[in-house]
Order: sequence, then structure tokens, then C-alpha cells
Amino acid sequence: MVKYTSETIVVTSPSATSDKDQLKGTSKPETKTVYYTSGSGIPEVKVILAGFVIKGVLGIKAFLVKGIGMIFATSAGLTTGKEGPFVHLAAAAANIYCRLFDKFNKNESKRREILSASTAAGVAVAFGAPIGGVLFTLEEVSYYFPIKTMIRSFCCAMVAATILKIADPFGTGKIVMYQVHYDKDFHVFELLPFLLCGAIGGFLGAATTYINVKFQYLRKSTALGKYPVWEVLGIMVITILLNYWNPFGRISLSEFAMKLFSQCSPEKDDAGLCVTDSSEIPRILTLLLITLLIKIFLAVITFGCRIPGGIFLPVLIIGGIAGRMIGLSMQHLVMTYPDTWPFKVCSAEIASDQQCIIPGVYAMVGAAAALTGMTRTTVSLVVIMFELTYSLVYSVPIMVAVMMAKWVADAMYLDGLYDLLIELQGYPFLDSRKIFPHSLHTVRDLVTEQGEQEHPYIDMDDDPITVGALYKKLEAIDYTEDGGFPILSNGGRTLEGYIATSELSFALDQLSNYCYTSPYPITEQECMNVPCYFRRSKGTQPCLIAPIRITHSDCNDSEDDDDDNEQADIFQPALNDLSIYVDQAPLTINQNASMELLTELFIKLGSRYICVTRSDGQYISVIHKRTLLAYIETLEEHT
Repeated sequence: MVKYTSETIVVTSPSATSDKDQLKGTSKPETKTVYYTSGSGIPEVKVILAGFVIKGVLGIKAFLVKGIGMIFATSAGLTTGKEGPFVHLAAAAANIYCRLFDKFNKNESKRREILSASTAAGVAVAFGAPIGGVLFTLEEVSYYFPIKTMIRSFCCAMVAATILKIADPFGTGKIVMYQVHYDKDFHVFELLPFLLCGAIGGFLGAATTYINVKFQYLRKSTALGKYPVWEVLGIMVITILLNYWNPFGRISLSEFAMKLFSQCSPEKDDAGLCVTDSSEIPRILTLLLITLLIKIFLAVITFGCRIPGGIFLPVLIIGGIAGRMIGLSMQHLVMTYPDTWPFKVCSAEIASDQQCIIPGVYAMVGAAAALTGMTRTTVSLVVIMFELTYSLVYSVPIMVAVMMAKWVADAMYLDGLYDLLIELQGYPFLDSRKIFPHSLHTVRDLVTEQGEQEHPYIDMDDDPITVGALYKKLEAIDYTEDGGFPILSNGGRTLEGYIATSELSFALDQLSNYCYTSPYPITEQECMNVPCYFRRSKGTQPCLIAPIRITHSDCNDSEDDDDDNEQADIFQPALNDLSIYVDQAPLTINQNASMELLTELFIKLGSRYICVTRSDGQYISVIHKRTLLAYIETLEEHT
């Protein structure tokens, strides 16, 4: 499955050594292999909801490979989860659904609303937590989340939870995965160890995330990333060797989480996690500590390798183990010093052979804290833990621990896992919740920094604009994956439109392929000299036939032929007419506007570029999201 998670993409325009190579498509574009269906997929979904286009991430192939690969990865016993991939699968299913209806397929705003709603369904299915899924989408995944999107997300999560109830995948008749029942409330003195659970869980979640991201940088920059199949095989061997001898390691992650959260009883010992005498606790603590170190190591090396899988469940296990250890330590203190303050309140429970301390509660609290340290979300995780374990009695301890975990993790570093992964992949992403250090700067400062007219553009005054000239412009442009060209006239002063490099490359490839495969005698030089048109107007219509030896004299037909040309345009558009690919009304901003307004336009509208004009409307430059991010990073370095 590792093989099918990969996709080869072009990251720069064709570096043709000659016009002939460009024409025939024999030049060697600079390419790289990406693995869109590996990992959790949540960072890619976040970036897409922010307005960036990543082709293939939400397609049919990604949907099938992600679903099948996730089954294999989790069934193989690797330290990986299925919660993140469920979000990716739900978004891919929604994107495929949007293709069936023009209302959504041709409207990016409505498509993003559907994608936002679908992510709530993914979380609802993964955790059996429909309300938590809506809140997680609001707090972590979605870029813009108005009230109408929340209602649609709620309905989507409701339907997903209903289908989950009908399907009954756990065979219990319930949609929750780790439903537990605690027969007593917590004592006030336990708030202090709950705070300790929050601090340790937040530290472990943040530390695991940090080490994992550093390891992914190492994988990306060394030979380790060049052999993904061998890497996965090596991780499988290491997982077997480390887990086989460990009784807790041999248990599946989901079953182990259930045993960590459960309350002990005389009928079950939860794979040796329950004790009847305080002398047994040190042995269990030692075994749990070894298991904790193993799970951290396996989570670090497994998440990010080229298989579909998330890190939610491994981090939940890590936090659960740490919390269970704290709970067992508290149980040891109570059993050893029952008459010492503040444990005197437990005397009646101890006398009746009841538990004063429930280690499973501490495991649940520690799991929530570790997830907070990883993602930096708070409200949604608290609700997810309520729905996941069906334990509303311990709402206050979970809330206290989650808040403490948030503070501890933020003290280490501010960004959560998915933001770090977005930075690792180099996606242009502006966090809508982040405060940027540019309140006193204007758009003019950014334009001055990058230089006026430095960005390549297409001048409609050039006569003619040929295929060869456009290929040369593609070679020179930056941001080939999401860049483009402003289309100018009147000596570069008037903005006529904007064309993306992907659209221009596609149009030129269509032209070049026709020239090369045409049965007519077309020379290479003639094809490279074919003029291209970006604006349609009477008297200067491009010939509405395939581009064979097109000249301006061919296109300047008389007005009597205009009607015939218009009719032909309906049925046979010219390949050299590129006006259909042009954004005729690009978003613009005045150079005197504040940087805060520019940032808000990128964030709220999800735009990939904004053109800058003077007060009189004349064009100055174009700002891409990547340019803005680089400028913000420069400002942060000097503050």
C-alpha cells in the first residue's frame, strides 16, 4: 500500500533546453514524490479549507487507498490510529459528492462548507462523539465557520452517529468506544493529583509531538525518506520486537485504552492492571513505565511514515498510561497510610472493601491532557472524552487537567501538531487565530520589500504574445504550484486580469500537443510562434479553429463575419484563446491599506493572491500568500 500512497507532481515549470523539447514534451520537469494518503490527512484538509488547492488529496484514488491502507495499518498492530484518517476519508467522500452537483462543484465557498461539515462526521464516526466532532471542526479544522456551517455540521454528525448506531461495529449496541462506569465521585483532595495528571499529560503530548516532527524533518532530509517501503518494514520489525515480550504491548491499542480507563472489580483484573495489595503496585508501575517509553518511541517513528494512520490513539494511550501510573501511586499512598490526612475521608470506603482511588479515572484524565498537549484544543477534547467514555461525573477533573495541559504545552511551544506539520510540508497557511506582528505596517511596506513590478507579468501590449514567450515566463516564475501572472496593458499600468500557472500550463500543453500530433505540416518554429489571446473583443477575435499557422491577419475578420465567428465560438473554441482561463476580476487592495486588512482578506476569503494598486487604480504588484507568510516570518525574527 505504500506504493499506492505516492503521487508524482511537477514542482517547477518545464526547464526546456530547447523549443523542440518544450513542444514535444520531452523536457525533464523537476518533480518530487508526495504521499497524499499517508499520515492522518488533517493538515491537508485544514490547508484546503483555507483556500489552497492540493490536487489529488480528496480524489477517488485517495479515498480508496486511504481506506484500505488504514485497515491494513491498524490491523498490523502498528502504533497508529484511525481517527485522523477518518476525517480525511470523510472530506474526500464529501469532495467526490460535490462533483455530482454543479451547485457545489462550481462554487468553492459552498464546497468548503460541505467539507467542513464532513469533517465533523469523520470525528463522530471515529470517536462515537457527534457533538465533540462539531466542536473539533470548529476549534481545530475549519478556517471559516459561520452559524449555517455549524448547523450543517451538526446534521452531518447526527446522521453519521445514527448510521454508526445501526451498523454497530463494536458489537455492543453502543456508539461509544470506551464506555466505562464509575460507581463513586471524586474527593476534593484528588484535584491536586488531577492537576499533576494535566501537567504531565500536557508535557508528554507536547514532547511526543515535538520529537516526532523533528524526526520527520530528519526523514525528509536524509536517505531514510527515499526508501519508504523498507522503512515501514523496519518499523514493523521494531514494533514486534519491542511489544512481543511486554504483556501490555501485545494488547491492541483500542483494547489497551479500554483496560486503562476501566474500574477494577473482583471479577476482572484488566490484564494485570488491578491490584489487591499495595505490594503489587511497584511491579505494575515498573511495567507501565517501560510500556510508556516503548509507546512514545514507536509513536515517534511510526507517525509520518508512508502509511495511512494518525497519532490520536497513540497519544491517548501515552497519556492514559501516565495517568494510570499516577492513579496507582495515589492508591498506594491511600493503602499504605489510610489514617493520614487527607486520606482519612477514605476510611469508611476502605473498611467496606471499596476503592477510594480509581486509577482508571486518572488514566482518562491523563489521556485528555496528552491530547490537549498534542493539538492545543480544549473544549472539543473535553466533550469528546465525555462522549467517548460516557463519564460526565468526572467533568471537573477533566476540565482542570485539560486547562493545565494547555498551559504547560504552550509554555514549551505555541503551535499544535497539525500546524507544525503544515509548516513541515511548506503549505501556505495563515492561522486565523494567530496574532501577527504587523499592526503598524502597510501594504506599501511589503511591496517595497519585494520590489515593484518584480513579479513576472503578461503584457497585452506585446504583439504578439506567443507560445514560446509564455513558456519562458513559466520558467522564470516562483510559486509554480499556486502562482500566476497578472495580465496588464497600457504599459503595465492597467490590470486586465490574472491567470494561474496551472491553468496556463494546461492551455499551453494542449496547444503543444496539438501542434506535435497534427497531421498538417506544422514546423516547430511555427508552433512556438502561435499567438495567444487573453481578451476577446470585436475586431480582434482569435481564429475560432485549431491553431494552425495563425497570424493577426487571419484574425482581423470583417464585421460581417462576426456573427459567424460567434456561432463558431460556441461549438469550436480556439486552442489559442486563453481568455476562458483568465480571472477577469482579480481581488485588489490599495497600497495604503494596513497589513492587518491584507491578512484578513487572505484569511476570510481564502484567496491565494491579491493584486496591489495605487490610489488611482494603476497596478503595482501582486502578493501571494507565500510572500505574505515570508514577510511575516521576517517581522517575527526582528521582534
